[in-house]
Amino acid sequence: MIVNRRTYTAKPGHMEALIEVLKAGGSYLENMPTFRVYQALFGESSRAVLELDFDDLAHYESFWARWGAAPESAQVLERFRQQVEAGETNEIWRLC
Repeated sequence: MIVNRRTYTAKPGHMEALIEVLKAGGSYLENMPTFRVYQALFGESSRAVLELDFDDLAHYESFWARWGAAPESAQVLERFRQQVEAGETNEIWRLC
């Protein structure tokens, strides 16, 4: 299994809206991978994390291709961009 871990910094006053977008971001797609959304309580309190679980890299690539091709994704991406500062991270981890 691999985990796609993406971290974001919310604009001031936009954390709740960012969390909503991350939780609902792919709800219109079939076969959504298991995902988790985290909000920092200490440290960088404006930080949110999205983690998605995939069987392998082919599953990861297939999902993101479907997400990018879905017409609803453009609206989600626009809402998302309104909530975040520049400088996100996008990591892929192998679960051992």
